[in-house]
Amino acid sequence: RETTMNEVKFALGAATDVGPQRSVNEDFHGFSRTAFGDLYVVCDGMGGHSGGDVASKVATDAIIRYVSNASSESAVTGVISEAILAAHEAVLVAAEAFPPPAPGTTCVVALVQGTHCTIGNIGDSRAYLLRGDSVSMLSTDHSRAQEMANHGIISQEDVANHPEAGVLSQALGQKKELTPAITDIALVEGDSVLLCSDGVYDCLNDAQILELAGVRNPNYAAS
Repeated sequence: RETTMNEVKFALGAATDVGPQRSVNEDFHGFSRTAFGDLYVVCDGMGGHSGGDVASKVATDAIIRYVSNASSESAVTGVISEAILAAHEAVLVAAEAFPPPAPGTTCVVALVQGTHCTIGNIGDSRAYLLRGDSVSMLSTDHSRAQEMANHGIISQEDVANHPEAGVLSQALGQKKELTPAITDIALVEGDSVLLCSDGVYDCLNDAQILELAGVRNPNYAAS
């Protein structure tokens, strides 16, 4: 982003691709300017489930709709959490049109207000802060392997290569109570925020992500 004396400016880029393994793209992303600030959403339909592409679009639309209609006097963290839960309910309704197993989706949300950014997520779609020469993960994975690490059963270093690293413990559309993860950060000049599905971070390391962050055209970087 670029700053001036009176305003904060961001450059936005987005891209999605079906990849080499599936015939249907189950990812979906969206952006909206709201009374709270600029809202960014990425959802990844649960792979292999019929209707995963529908679930990700329904969730994205529901999050944007909820935040756009929320009272501007509400607390931002509460609005993001409630928007994700509203998306969960919308996916459950949409799933009724599909045979078992019911479709679901992950989601990661960023709401930017000037130099303040609020991140919310369910599942294993992620948000990263790219600052200088460092990459920091802002979201919290909801996977069985991460839960094992949280309880000290395995080390944090073992999570990425654990057999259950990709098995979700929370996802929109699951018939269970969800607890969105919420994080607040303060942005500084030159920061980049990356929202992505596992299709990105499973293929790129931190150095490659930083190299792309240095590209001034974010649409080029995304594509």
